[in-house]
Amino acid sequence: MPKQHDSKHEELDFIPPRAAVTGLNPNRGPARLHHSTFEYLRPSEEQMKVMSLLRTAARQYSDLLEEFLPDGPDKTFILRAHRANAMWANVAVTRQADGTPRP
Repeated sequence: MPKQHDSKHEELDFIPPRAAVTGLNPNRGPARLHHSTFEYLRPSEEQMKVMSLLRTAARQYSDLLEEFLPDGPDKTFILRAHRANAMWANVAVTRQADGTPRP
């Protein structure tokens, strides 16, 4: 009997063959995103305060990177990665590790 899938988007539940063969993450099934991952999650007042502090710190660090790093592809990469990290910090403030919203 063929395996039944509970996801209408099977391609998102794909396990690369290498991981299946080598036993990587043997106790875990396919990664799944929390159902609210792409929905707007309004931060609480306390979370907005923390996010504001983190944005200020990220801006200050960005200013230092801009000032002290020589122009070039490495600087561009570092600034873009820093921007991505700053955005992910906001996600970390509002969500648990499994993707569920923080209270």
